[in-house]
Amino acid sequence: MLNIFSLFEFFRDGVNVKGYFAWSLLDNFEWTLGYRVRTGINFVDYKNGLKRYPKMSAIWFRNFLQKKKVTYGDLR
Repeated sequence: MLNIFSLFEFFRDGVNVKGYFAWSLLDNFEWTLGYRVRTGINFVDYKNGLKRYPKMSAIWFRNFLQKKKVTYGDLR
């Protein structure tokens, strides 16, 4: 998640940041492992109409975007 802190620094320095796509290297493993391993920031309940539940990483990301105080220590 260190890269998102760098993005924030760029924004603070005046770079015209219009968006950020939440993606991780783990998403690549989904492509090769099919749906056996659950990755991503949301849990998808296949038995309940594909209902989605945010994982802890989604909540962290939401708090970061809402400009709540988030520090590097929150990543540990």
